[in-house]
Amino acid sequence: PDTGATHASDAHSLPTKASGVASAKAKIQILSGSMAGRDLAINKTLTTLGRPGEQVIAITKRGGAHYIVQVDCKPGGPSAKINGEQLTGPARQLTDNDIIELMDVKIGFFSS
Repeated sequence: PDTGATHASDAHSLPTKASGVASAKAKIQILSGSMAGRDLAINKTLTTLGRPGEQVIAITKRGGAHYIVQVDCKPGGPSAKINGEQLTGPARQLTDNDIIELMDVKIGFFSS
């Protein structure tokens, strides 16, 4: 069923899914791969990026801040990274200019 989610699809794309509405202005920008330069507004309460069964992260909006957590990772595969560090454990607050690495694609997080 169509959930109104935003999806991108090609070999190096990062499918996305967003739900709910949040008010703070934030965006991600694809920095590498075939979709480099593409911006995606993070204006929903929950946005997921990645490919199920490989790597999936969720960016959530809570109390005026954005948080990131890994929700799926291929068994034995590498986890996503934030600023070069493995993204493991509980949700982590994002700050302006953080660099997310997901499925060998670098993504910048920008808040305003």
